Parts: sequence; structure tokens; C-alpha cells
Amino acid sequence: MRYLKHIVMVLLLSQLLACAALEQGGEPHYIALVAAYQGEFDNILAGLDGEVIDRVETHNGVEFHIGRVHGQDIVVFKTGIGLTNAAMTTQLAFDHYPIRHLLFSGVAGGLDPSLHKGDLSVPLKWHYYEYGGRFSRDAGTSEGYRIPPFMRARISAVHYGGFFPYAMRTLREGETQPVEQDFYLMDADLVALVGDSAEGLGLVNAEGASAKVLVGSVGTSGMAFNDDADLAAFIRDTWGSASVDMESAAIAQVCWANRASCAQIRAISDVVGNDNPNEFYEFKAAAEMNAGKLLNAVLASGRL
Repeated sequence: MRYLKHIVMVLLLSQLLACAALEQGGEPHYIALVAAYQGEFDNILAGLDGEVIDRVETHNGVEFHIGRVHGQDIVVFKTGIGLTNAAMTTQLAFDHYPIRHLLFSGVAGGLDPSLHKGDLSVPLKWHYYEYGGRFSRDAGTSEGYRIPPFMRARISAVHYGGFFPYAMRTLREGETQPVEQDFYLMDADLVALVGDSAEGLGLVNAEGASAKVLVGSVGTSGMAFNDDADLAAFIRDTWGSASVDMESAAIAQVCWANRASCAQIRAISDVVGNDNPNEFYEFKAAAEMNAGKLLNAVLASGRL
């Protein structure tokens, strides 16, 4: 009898372990709610019932807040500021949690002249504006710069001084060769859902007017905080970008590599090239709040 009880206990334990393994490694079911830094993160949590976060797990020093809201399993975390931090931390999340959707909420510098501080951009595609090659001047070449022969097939015709952008190459499961991409696409249905969720939300921009939500725009990311008006004009003219930040293109790339649905909300905290050096700090709190409210409206929509 004692032996039989032992067998039953082993079988029950095996079943529990199997269920736990299925939950973590089976069909993706988590919704990742992501921010770059504390202010953005706090505005995500502010829209959640405090009881929905039931535990915090730490992987490689990063805290992942686990819970359930509106019938959905969620994992909430900060990437840290910058493209490298964003890529590293987002992939860490995918390595530990089966993520179905990723929603980012944060702030950005405005490039589109129609956007005011507190307005929001929800891009359909993201790109890197600082990825490419830098070359010395050479008056004896057609381009005016000394470009190595092996680079000529990659660079674009447009350039910003000696900087010539080109597409990123990324490899993922199922691809035999790296895929060259000028842009990383978001989930069109998820982006549309973000736009729908903004209706009737009552978001207000810094002008005191109803905040504009620019859906289906282009977003861009770089490694440096950008308040350079001339560079902003180049980015806008070259790619049609509405906003600039320091994380989203990397997050978009990681989501593409993991074949996960993604949408990213960026509220304008400052206009790139403005005359006020303190503009970011004066308006970032309002932008963080608008982005967080919109993300939580998407969660509450019942359509994820």
C-alpha cells in the first residue's frame, strides 16, 4: 500500500510539473506590458488594479511583474534606456515567458509638425536612423565621400554628411539567410486596436486640446538623445518619421525575430529642435500619463 501511495504521489507530481512546463513553454499566452524607464513603468501600473500583480520574478537582474488582468496573463517590465538595453531585456522576456502580444508605452521626441506635446504616435513600422556607414570626404568620387567598394551595394542614395544609412539584416527561426529590412512592421490589427481604444478616452495635450493619436505612422530610434533640428529634418524627409526615441526599433526587431504581435505607443514629450532646453523634463510626466492611459484602455477593450 505504501508503495502504491508513492507511485500515486510521483504521478501527481509529474502531472503538476507537466502543467507548469506547458504554461511556460506552450502556446504563447502572456501579454507583455513594457516601458523603458520608471516614469513610463509607473503609469502602466497606475492603470492596473493593484491586486493583479501577484509576484515578481527576477532574471539576470531584471524584475518581471507577473499577474492577471481582464482575463489575461500579463508580464510587466522595464527595458532600460537605449537600444542595446531594449533588445537585451526584451529577448530575456521572450526567453522566460511565452509572449503573445507586446505593448510598449512611453514618450518620444516629436518630428511630425502636426504633433504637439502630449499627442501620441502609434507607428505601423519602425526603423533605425543611425544604422549605416560613416565615410571621409573625397572630392574625387561621385558621392563626394570615400566609400569602400564592398559597401556600395548596401548604402542608400541619401546621406547626412558622411553618414549613409542602410538596412538592418536579421536572422530568425525558419529563415536560411538574414533578412534585410528597412523597417520592422508592427501587427496591423493591434495597431488599429490601439487607435480604436483612444476614442472617448479624453486624452488632453499640452495645448489643452484633445490629444491627437496618429495611427499607422512611422517611428524611428537611435542610440543618442536627439534634439538636433537639422538631423530631425533629415530623418523626417528620408523616412517620413513622426517620432524619435531610443528603444522601439530594437523592440520591434526582437518581436519580429520571435514572431510575436507588437504595438508601441509613443506620447510626445518634446519637439525635436525646440528652443526650450528643459522641455523634455517639463512635459514628460504628462506624456507618460497619456501613453499609460492608452495602453490600459487597450487592455480593457476585451479584444486581445
